[in-house]
Amino acid sequence: MKKIVLGSMLLFIFLMVPTAVQSTRIPARDIVATDRNGIQRDLQTILNQILPTNNSVDLTGLTATGTELNALDGITIANVTAANLNTLTGGAASDASVLHIHTAGITADNAQLLDNIDSASFLRSDVDDNYTVGTLTFNADTSLVLTSAVLRVPNATTPTVDAAGELALDTSIVGYTTSLLRYYSDTSAEEMTVIAIPSTNLTTTDGHTIQYDAAADEFKMAAVATTPTLDDTYNNDALGDAQITVDARDISIDLNDAINDYKFSIDNTTTGQVTDALEITTSGVGATFVDAIDVSDGDIANAMNVGGNAILGTGIALTGTGEATGTWDFGGATSLEVPNATTPTVDAAGELALDT
Repeated sequence: MKKIVLGSMLLFIFLMVPTAVQSTRIPARDIVATDRNGIQRDLQTILNQILPTNNSVDLTGLTATGTELNALDGITIANVTAANLNTLTGGAASDASVLHIHTAGITADNAQLLDNIDSASFLRSDVDDNYTVGTLTFNADTSLVLTSAVLRVPNATTPTVDAAGELALDTSIVGYTTSLLRYYSDTSAEEMTVIAIPSTNLTTTDGHTIQYDAAADEFKMAAVATTPTLDDTYNNDALGDAQITVDARDISIDLNDAINDYKFSIDNTTTGQVTDALEITTSGVGATFVDAIDVSDGDIANAMNVGGNAILGTGIALTGTGEATGTWDFGGATSLEVPNATTPTVDAAGELALDT
């Protein structure tokens, strides 16, 4: 057995030997080294002391600063990229591009911390997780894109929506067994409710309207059950005198069927007396009428047909010129006033006047 003896300094020796000899291996135990104290030990013993054979390394007392961690594998604090971090961690390109510095050193107590925030405080993307505290805000020019087919909004009994943009599903609206969507309108400063229609109740038929079905306790689209009449409109007005305020345009009643003689008719269908069938008044301060009824159109044959009915009034004045036909009975009058004037003109048959 031949041994190679090394001096006190470990030298790398390149042996220039023939090719046939290069395949010969020299066991480490056959290489003897002498330390500075003159003690000789074979290389195998030295290696056994340097490299433990039980596959474990005792790191008791080992500490590392952020600078030292960043220095691993040539990474500097000022130049930490996903690429060189992957070299250190063996991760993927999607891993974090910043290697955090634990200035106090890595210990068993802070190993789960990132920027001194516990790992349990971060939302996970690989499992179900909850956001429990605070407000998650998306700044301007950012978007939230949901790849799921379903978006779940908050739902509760009488939820509070009192700020612009707040949205919630109310599961307990008074009078309804169905849930309706509520949101807050900042323009009108009030809570709004969105009318919802079951998908099975949607139609595409012209003329269908949104109606409430009390029996089913839901909204639906359906045809109007009956055509509303003027009487329906009158009965639905629960305020005031069921009045029509004419403040935008004229109200015109067009009689457009001469054959059937349709007309505007006022009929007392009761068994009692109605004081006035038509009343024209002025209730506004300073309000007047020039003509309460204007029947001056030249194509009107009779402006008024009273038949045998009386025309009542006090201080009645008939002005203008015209012709009175038929029989006028003044027998019940206490007096009759005829025209009187200074030198009145009477120049047609039957004219009568009192010359004063």
